Amino acid sequence: MNEQLCLIKELPIQIFSNIDNHLEYSALDDETRERNLKGIAEARRLLAEKRKSAALLAA
Repeated sequence: MNEQLCLIKELPIQIFSNIDNHLEYSALDDETRERNLKGIAEARRLLAEKRKSAALLAA
């Protein structure tokens, strides 16, 4: 069984001002990033449980 986790990668965006300075802003806010990390952790936990169950059945 082949399983993959898709991770959301934060992509910075650049904002240019009138005086040729640029600032980098996160494309994801802190709340969204935290929700994504919690979701990834939960997916990893579920995957580990599934693999453990599969290993017990195979033994």
